[in-house]
Amino acid sequence: MKIKETALYLYTISSVIAIVGLVADNEFLLLVTKPIIIPSIYFYYLIIARRPNLLFTLFFVFTFIGDAVVLLKLDNLIFTMVPYLISYLLMIKFVFKDAVKAHIHFSALAFSMVLFTLLMFILSLLTDIHTEDRQNLIYPIIAYGIVLAALVCLSIYNFMALKTISGFYLLVACGCSIISDVFYILYNQHFHIPVLNYINAAMQLTSYYFFVKYMINRKIHIKMKQATAIGR
Repeated sequence: MKIKETALYLYTISSVIAIVGLVADNEFLLLVTKPIIIPSIYFYYLIIARRPNLLFTLFFVFTFIGDAVVLLKLDNLIFTMVPYLISYLLMIKFVFKDAVKAHIHFSALAFSMVLFTLLMFILSLLTDIHTEDRQNLIYPIIAYGIVLAALVCLSIYNFMALKTISGFYLLVACGCSIISDVFYILYNQHFHIPVLNYINAAMQLTSYYFFVKYMINRKIHIKMKQATAIGR
């Protein structure tokens, strides 16, 4: 068995066991498996990429910190949001760079703007149902939501304009991320229905794989474009 396959299997098995631990309310399983998930999927990326991107490495560093904060169950949503917010800002740099390279695609731009408006409407609904004792969280949630919505809309634009496999992986990753974060807010701030937390965790862990696939295929796409340009 190749090392990269071992790393991928370790990520998959750890993720599944972590979800089982969450459903079974078994903290031991969570404490054992969750710290393994990001290192294993990052190791999978490292083996394939060979020369890892520093910013993408930082993306996983801050995501790991965010996961650790969630695992510690600190009663402060802002402490949880900050590491993930930084990781999304780092990812936006890659996505924006891809978007700049694409020719202006008006239908993709229009669709992205409509989607952004819709996401802002959903964000307003999430903040409107906050109780009085949580009013201090509204502005941090709005800032976080705007950054995540921008990432999602940029990924939509890139996929429609460039039509690359890396763009598809990014779109899936961002879709998983926004579903995860919406369900996290719904579970922790409003309804406390366990299934919301299960979906949040499953989507979050799935997104890591697709972010890695995006970066790997993005690098391949860039090399192919460079080779084509040299050939001309």
